[in-house]
Amino acid sequence: MEQVADPRGIHRSCRGRGVTPVSRPVNRPPNRPLAGPLNKPAEPAASDRSPQPHARTGEEGSGTVWVAVWSLLPVCLAMVMLAYGAAVATRHRAAAAADSAALSAAYQASVGGQGNNPCAVARQVAAEHGASLTACSLNAEFADVVAESRPPLLLRPFGTARVAARAGPR
Repeated sequence: MEQVADPRGIHRSCRGRGVTPVSRPVNRPPNRPLAGPLNKPAEPAASDRSPQPHARTGEEGSGTVWVAVWSLLPVCLAMVMLAYGAAVATRHRAAAAADSAALSAAYQASVGGQGNNPCAVARQVAAEHGASLTACSLNAEFADVVAESRPPLLLRPFGTARVAARAGPR
């Protein structure tokens, strides 16, 4: 490390201590900055340099793409979970409608009476559950029904939920 003498004759590390070290002269022309490694002239300060155009590396904006991908991943997973939940709810609605419709049809068939239509009663019960009755058959006192429930609008391309149920006396 070179020691550069202060213009006042005191080295900057010794100021205020009352010490005047012996300084060696530096072999350089006046008004020239100190040389950098391998005796190359020192580069000008960053503020003195003119702005250089940014060299493109082919990965410009890749960080933005990764942030966008990782930010959208939880949103996509949440949408998949919501769609799955809606599909399960549609299937449960169809199952509840089929069970209730089969029980009401079997009850109406066992009670009997004039003007008694067990399948019409089953169709009405299924409609109250938000489903439609697609098949109804009576075999003695047993009722076999098939109920169908439509999913929400975005899941309609995947089809409807169909559930069959059978009910009768013990």
